[in-house]
Amino acid sequence: MEDNNKEEAQLTTAANHRRHGHNRTTRCCWCCFSLIWYLLITIIVLVLLIILVLYILLQPRSFTFHVTQANLTTFNYLNTTTVLHYNLVLNFTVHNPNNKLSIYFDEARGHALYQETEFAAATPLTAPWFSYLLYTKERVPMSVVFSGNKLVALDVDDFEGDNKRGIFGIDVKIYFLIRFRIGDVIAVLLYFIVRPNLVKFHVSNAVLTQFNFSSDAAATNNNTLHYNLMLNFTIRNPNKRVGIYYDYIEARGFYHDVGFGNVTMQPFFQGTKNTTVVATTLKGENEVVLGSDKGSKVEEERGSGVYGIDLKVFMKVRFKFWFMKTGKVKPKAICVLKVPLMTRSKNGTFTAEHGGAFQDTACDWGYRWLWFHH
Repeated sequence: MEDNNKEEAQLTTAANHRRHGHNRTTRCCWCCFSLIWYLLITIIVLVLLIILVLYILLQPRSFTFHVTQANLTTFNYLNTTTVLHYNLVLNFTVHNPNNKLSIYFDEARGHALYQETEFAAATPLTAPWFSYLLYTKERVPMSVVFSGNKLVALDVDDFEGDNKRGIFGIDVKIYFLIRFRIGDVIAVLLYFIVRPNLVKFHVSNAVLTQFNFSSDAAATNNNTLHYNLMLNFTIRNPNKRVGIYYDYIEARGFYHDVGFGNVTMQPFFQGTKNTTVVATTLKGENEVVLGSDKGSKVEEERGSGVYGIDLKVFMKVRFKFWFMKTGKVKPKAICVLKVPLMTRSKNGTFTAEHGGAFQDTACDWGYRWLWFHH
């Protein structure tokens, strides 16, 4: 009897343990499910809040299309062959009414329909409509030409009725592949996150070994300038979080506001907190037409041996923020130089003909905002 009681007590205890263990497992699963559900709700609420804030900041409005002119010079339908001959020219005006949203039109395709039947398709003719950027508050023209013939099945009676009236009901559908550019908002957000600093651009050294005209510059405006200018550009990226891809760099030389030569440098990537020296040479000969009022200035520079040469450096660059890369922007550096004419000595060194040496010169940016506006 006592053994039976002990066995029943053990069975009861084991059952209680199993029941409590099942309850703990159920509570654990419920806690995990509740946590996941709360996280999901939180993410949804945050996304909705972000969308609401962006909507309030951007206040987006749909871009508008207006047909400004339509010329239908041919629209003949041969019932015997069911061939439609057509020539339709449409001029549109596209307007972006947004204050903060620019629009990229990557692709555009127009389709013309008559009696709900498509008879033609064409792309816009007005360049540059592929990957064209429509800026904020901008209005641009566009034209589409539908010309040719097509085998279509039309209601002859309806066509004859429209033909007698001289008015045809033609529907045009234009399909676009577009992207939006949130310029100012993204720029402000990135500015506070990245805290960008302006890139420093210097001409650290310039050696001018030839700079002479083939005839008297003071006497005539048609002169061939022979030049040989060796340059060292020093580019400093002071940013901690921004790397720079220099995809294209071109230096153009100007003498008294007249271009005389250009050179393209190799593309490269510049990391954060980095200083890069880029060497290049402007060398050759070119016709330089100077105004009659420049003769005295040329003679003065020839006498002093120091020439005023301006450089304009055109670039296409992209920025790298961590793992993100921006599109290309086109900054321009302007360098106003005073360069002494040098001669090479027997030991290979260069010395100024009239003494003095070139001084490191800082360049200014033509469009500062373009560095961090995409």
